[in-house]
Amino acid sequence: MADIGKIESTFLLDLAEGKYNAETAAISKALGDLGLVVPFALIAQKAFLAFLWVNAATAPAHVVADGQGGWVPWNNPRVNPDGSLRPYDPAIDGPYHD
Repeated sequence: MADIGKIESTFLLDLAEGKYNAETAAISKALGDLGLVVPFALIAQKAFLAFLWVNAATAPAHVVADGQGGWVPWNNPRVNPDGSLRPYDPAIDGPYHD
């Protein structure tokens, strides 16, 4: 499983926390309005709403704060069993990659 970047993970968490509610409501409304002319847009609207629901239910549960304003996946080898994050150690973790 590939890790997602800091920007993407922050966006998905903010989306799950409701920071983009106005924008997502506007997108959903636009898809619904477009669905009156292009029926496929109604399917896209339902898929969009399903994505938002799944993201809200799962995004926060799968990451741990890295202490620097970012997030790491819960299955990162640096995440301890108690959910805390051990410090980065090049001897264990290898060279740092941004």
